[in-house]
Amino acid sequence: MLLADCACPAGATPCTDLLYQASRVLRDRQLWPVNLCDDAFLRESTRIWFSRTALLTGSLGYLDEGSGTWALERMADTWPLPIGREAINLNAAMFGGDTAAYMASVRMASFEGREEAMWAIRVTASGSTLDLFGLADRSADAAPPQEGDPVSMGGLRYILRGSDTSLVEILRAAERWWSDFRGLRVQGRPPNSGAWADADEFKDALRTAITALREQGRVATQQEVTTYFCTRPGFPGCNDRQLRRWLARYGVIWQDFLTSA
Repeated sequence: MLLADCACPAGATPCTDLLYQASRVLRDRQLWPVNLCDDAFLRESTRIWFSRTALLTGSLGYLDEGSGTWALERMADTWPLPIGREAINLNAAMFGGDTAAYMASVRMASFEGREEAMWAIRVTASGSTLDLFGLADRSADAAPPQEGDPVSMGGLRYILRGSDTSLVEILRAAERWWSDFRGLRVQGRPPNSGAWADADEFKDALRTAITALREQGRVATQQEVTTYFCTRPGFPGCNDRQLRRWLARYGVIWQDFLTSA
């Protein structure tokens, strides 16, 4: 797994497919990228995400033609892209004193802290929207970040708006792909028994499966949930016995959970 100027291995899925066909790529583990090109994917993804967000939120309408638009264009070209309010504040100098451009950028902030995106993707379905961000990891330093400063791969953050369950499946797949890409599984937990980071993650996945089964007109039995996990990207394969182990481990009473889900 690597970041590269642009050198997709022979026979591998081009990383740009993730940029333009994210749903298809993330739904199929065989298509998950094994490298990410610097300009063609990383920088292009954050530039496109920021530019589209500026248009969709009407942020450009707050600006006079000229300097304000130029300042936002400069922000769009900044990499990693500041997406947290504190991170934007640390980069305030790029706005050259243009308060309108600075405030427009702050309005588009996705988080409150120093979050910076190495890549950003928006996926939509049935009126719902999923924004995915692969974060840059910097040492905690009060100094403003500079172009060319070293960064490493951080965690994955997201914003999900709407109730389309297919986007939750894509989110789970993205979490597993990014975790694999970063090499976390090498350190990782035992297969299956540690497939979930905590009880909340397991319950979220369980709730997603139950909701999807009901929408398909199927009864949400443990067997059906097991089948769902085994056939959907982003969910670990398991059998009935393993599912019952998870239920016991995380203190989930099956019938009570079905009633509340």
